[in-house]
Amino acid sequence: MKKIKSEFQTTDLDKLHNDQIYSFVYSVIEKGLSNFKIFVQTSVRDTQNKLKELYEEKGKDEYIKTFFDTQLNHAMNYLYPITFDESIFLFIDVSKFIKPKNCARTKRNLIKRSRKNDLKKESYFLSIMITWQVLYLFSLMLNTLYLVTFLGFGCHKDNQNNELNLFKIPSFTNEEKNPFFNEIIQSKDKDIGSFLDYFFNRIQKNTLTILIEILIKKLQKY
Repeated sequence: MKKIKSEFQTTDLDKLHNDQIYSFVYSVIEKGLSNFKIFVQTSVRDTQNKLKELYEEKGKDEYIKTFFDTQLNHAMNYLYPITFDESIFLFIDVSKFIKPKNCARTKRNLIKRSRKNDLKKESYFLSIMITWQVLYLFSLMLNTLYLVTFLGFGCHKDNQNNELNLFKIPSFTNEEKNPFFNEIIQSKDKDIGSFLDYFFNRIQKNTLTILIEILIKKLQKY
């Protein structure tokens, strides 16, 4: 109750206006998205530092293997991985420990080595693309909030219909990932923040289309 009063200066929900609730929810989502981008940037930095450390310690023939051998240990010890997923490799500055002419090849080797850990029925955790999936969830939240400006808060209850609408978080195949990866590797702009904004905008268009299709389908039933 204290949290509600500190945000809205009242605990009487009947006194709240939709625009107050909208602004609060929007700020929470935006803050979460901003914090997530910081986490991803930290993952890029930590991955780069760890690879550099292992390159200097193990040499060019063993450092990549050692890096992947320690990934799960770090996740178990600290409850989060150094590297969130394959896309992190695209944005590290490997020229810090590799000759510039070998940078693109090194990034491809890191991704290739990661995918060798995939099982037939289960993807290696770096292949799941958690950064893209989290961006999908944020886009779904913001687009749902956008529809509130037309439909208002609350939900329509229909005792005659118990149909559920499910959103499946997409899994990304190598065939879907590779064009993005190749584009980034060949690009001069290796800024992770810019890419996250670009990819997020693409996902937003997709999730908004899905939400509108569901809404239209529901309206056609009434």
